[in-house]
Amino acid sequence: MAHKLKKKKVVTPAKVVGLTTLAVVGSGLYANTAEASTIHTVRAGEFLQLIGQRHGVSVNQLRQWNNLRTDVLQIGQELIVAQPGGANTNQTAATGTRTVTASRLNVRSGAGTTHGVIGSIGRNQTVTVTGRTGNWYTINHNGRTGFISADFVTEQAPSQNNTNVSNNNTTNAGGTTGTANFNTQSMISFARQFVGVPYLWGGTTPSGFDCSGFIHFVLNNNGVSIGRTNVAGYWSHSRFQTVSNPQPGDFIFFQNTWRNGPSHMGIMINNTQFIHASSSRGVTISDVNNTFWRQHFLGFRRIR
Repeated sequence: MAHKLKKKKVVTPAKVVGLTTLAVVGSGLYANTAEASTIHTVRAGEFLQLIGQRHGVSVNQLRQWNNLRTDVLQIGQELIVAQPGGANTNQTAATGTRTVTASRLNVRSGAGTTHGVIGSIGRNQTVTVTGRTGNWYTINHNGRTGFISADFVTEQAPSQNNTNVSNNNTTNAGGTTGTANFNTQSMISFARQFVGVPYLWGGTTPSGFDCSGFIHFVLNNNGVSIGRTNVAGYWSHSRFQTVSNPQPGDFIFFQNTWRNGPSHMGIMINNTQFIHASSSRGVTISDVNNTFWRQHFLGFRRIR
């Protein structure tokens, strides 16, 4: 018999600058279930990739099993986290050849984003998987044991028509490319790989990022070739347009944080959180409801 998931209402929806909250981070509204091994109740600060890692399943499996049309989760929402009606098929075929689907996939020293980055693999490159730990595959990377997220590889052969996501883009004035192949969810998933990378003034690589360098790196690895500039430059850039109805994948800007005018930015990953390179925490995920960020909020912009 199929398990009927209990719908959970968010009791205390909050109002964020410019958008309505779908998940209230830090509200502490947790729900319990007797089927903890197959059903997961969403808690504050959780997102699909984190839940998948905890249960050893992929984001795509969570989407399929729960018929999800968005990655935005609500606190108290119940998710199926094991193969309905049978064993978890995610644990099969733990070895073999896989093809990278991300623009650039980090190789880490351990199974999780808390481990250091030891290298990266480009889109459509193939790797030989030698084992599996939860939602992480084990590979040999330049003579070292490395780990890659199972969410960004496939068993399918490399595509001959999409070896570079920007091949079919057209060049516009200002040195940017068209965004016909730009996918916000792919960009968000790509950006989340780098949580934990340290802050580095002027940094634009996984060795270290500053806030605008992180934006430059993420955009240029997701089909948008755009020159390196500072936050003020992105705020006024012609490839960005101001929006009043922000969505995941839009850019959030702040002002007067450490200097006058536009001074910090990040990428919205859902209706309440954004990912950014913080000078104190490196690449991290923060809540727009935080008092500091609310006081310094400037606006939202979107890639044209």
